Amino acid sequence: MAGASVSEARFRVGDGAEFVRFVAAMMAQLEYGCEPRGDGLDITSPFGVMRLRLEGDAVLLRVSAEGEGNLVLMRESAAYFLGQFRSDLANVTWSGAHRAGALPVNFRLGRVQSVEERGASYLRMTLAGEGFARFASGGLHFRLLRQKHRTGAPQWPRMNARGTTDWPEGAAALVDKVYTIRALDVETGTLVFDIFRHPGGFTSEWAETRPIGEVVGIMGPGGGWLIEREWALIGGDETALPAIARQLAAAKPGQGGKVFVLVGSEADVEDLPSGGDYEVTWLFRDRGDDLVAAMTGTEVDFGADYGVWFAASKDQAAAVRDYFRARAGFDRKRLQSVAYWF
Repeated sequence: MAGASVSEARFRVGDGAEFVRFVAAMMAQLEYGCEPRGDGLDITSPFGVMRLRLEGDAVLLRVSAEGEGNLVLMRESAAYFLGQFRSDLANVTWSGAHRAGALPVNFRLGRVQSVEERGASYLRMTLAGEGFARFASGGLHFRLLRQKHRTGAPQWPRMNARGTTDWPEGAAALVDKVYTIRALDVETGTLVFDIFRHPGGFTSEWAETRPIGEVVGIMGPGGGWLIEREWALIGGDETALPAIARQLAAAKPGQGGKVFVLVGSEADVEDLPSGGDYEVTWLFRDRGDDLVAAMTGTEVDFGADYGVWFAASKDQAAAVRDYFRARAGFDRKRLQSVAYWF
């Protein structure tokens, strides 16, 4: 990875072989690329590369990524699985940790500029701020941070001396939710996203109050990027509609495929403009349409330049994933089927 930022951590785990097996199993669950290398592993994630090597009774973990923001994400991903193996390992110290007390490099402040109704089931929120150019590529999604309890000025995450992020706790704790960027204007400094309206939703109930002028934090980008295939089978429910709309809007001439979107009723149908040639089929909960059946009942030419993208509930994502993986000739690298809710 030419020009990448690099960071290392060295620590002891006891049984190194057991640790390697544990990490390999976790990477398989996350569907990250994971290749054995001698007594270690080479791991590829959406944010960078991780190299794990055993050195006697110690482990050397080396992460590399394009840009410091992605490097921090790699450190924190590693800290997560280290903590799953043994809780104290989540606090290992990384080389190059020189920003203690500073805001994360992938953090920006935004101010709520407007909230508008979008169809029957969404609110569209526009944030205004500076430094939004980083959200123009590298991921469809961002993390929206706001105060859980309004107790004075918000406290934001800060870098620690170990090279990872410390988050406010207790009364200062933040609501942290992931959303899809629908539109971004770097020149005017505005970021637009849609919030699905549902009872009990932390963000939807907050947005219903029209909190114009409130300051929020945003971090990212993250998550998957655009499907760059000539033909794609795309599907999802209401929670995935913003991501589907973003995919179609970014499509280029020569790209196309079939799209299935499950929503509550015909009142939720919206125009989905695209530069590509996609056949969009709307499915409706109020008439009992089956999203998984629509996906698995569609023929895919495995000899073409194809891709399959799906997002809905955990069970639905698993069903679509299992179906295509079982198909003879299907390339797993061309499938992204993720749970947006449980």
